[in-house]
Amino acid sequence: MGGSHYHGNDVSTSIYNNNNSTQTTTTTGMMTVEDDTTEFVSVPLTDTQRAVVIVVHFIVFVIGAVSIWAFLYKYDTLRQRIWCPYLLLMGLIFFQIAGAFEIGNHYYEGNWELAGFPSDLINGSFYFFNFGATYLNALGMRKKGVPIFRRPLLFRYCCCGGGTGSEGERSGACRAVMNSLLDLIAMIFDFILVVGFLITGPMYLAVGRGDAVGILSGFAALAGIATLFRLWRNLGPNYGTFFGGLGWYIMIICGIALTSVYLKTGYEWLHAVLGSFFVLCLIPITVGILCATDEVVMETDDVEDSASNNNNNNDDNEKDIESASSSVEPTDKILEKKNNDDWDNLPDEAKKAAENIVG
Repeated sequence: MGGSHYHGNDVSTSIYNNNNSTQTTTTTGMMTVEDDTTEFVSVPLTDTQRAVVIVVHFIVFVIGAVSIWAFLYKYDTLRQRIWCPYLLLMGLIFFQIAGAFEIGNHYYEGNWELAGFPSDLINGSFYFFNFGATYLNALGMRKKGVPIFRRPLLFRYCCCGGGTGSEGERSGACRAVMNSLLDLIAMIFDFILVVGFLITGPMYLAVGRGDAVGILSGFAALAGIATLFRLWRNLGPNYGTFFGGLGWYIMIICGIALTSVYLKTGYEWLHAVLGSFFVLCLIPITVGILCATDEVVMETDDVEDSASNNNNNNDDNEKDIESASSSVEPTDKILEKKNNDDWDNLPDEAKKAAENIVG
């Protein structure tokens, strides 16, 4: 597939091309890849730095095993709270598959360095599973019971002609509009996540590793925002889920930022740092899963509605009692009728009750 590496004991600086040129000239202490495009200067790893890079890459399996245990431990709660626990589980597994592909890629191609990688099946598979895991996590943690393809709440609200009436009705209308806008934003994010998942493989195949990483990193950043809020709100909200969502997003953004720094500086030791962010981001998401709670059904509005319903029921009961009691005439009126000519018109039960009182 093209691309080459030179690893010598006296190499202090290597010069690579981002597009993996096939023409190479080597000199003592330097490797130059000649091409018409811009050259990339790489500062190789020391033996100690390389050992750290290797350890960082293998940690993903340990943290991944713990995250899957957390998923199984909270499975019943996740079924009640999120749209598709299966997609969340697949995302956690995708991270570990991506780690396995990346380890093989680093061992056979770059001696654990990032520079000079060819665009091939192994590296492309790593891209697919790594970015795909981010999209699957964000999609899986959508709110339960909300279809992914639906008519936006904003359209439904406008069709119903909301927004007029008393001050209380207008306040409720404002909340409805805000919820509708959030629903529309969520639909846009879901569309981006689905598109990002579908185009990862074809984009890598079409433009190669060097050009695909920038575009796919942008999609991953958007997926990180969706994961932040969905992990926090749809599994909580509480401090644990907030830490999980925010910690996840910060680590993803730091990893993307350090990738840009590496591309500008060429320091291979940054590989250990940015790799740590992408691996350790599973820790906060695991904490968020463990802090997932059952959804509280009775909120403030529901309590007020319940109280008003109870009051209405009590009023109805009192009216029923009054109406029932008014249908029975008082005893003194019955006795009055006994002395008058209306005695024969009284019901038999009323006559018996009057005779018992008189007798």
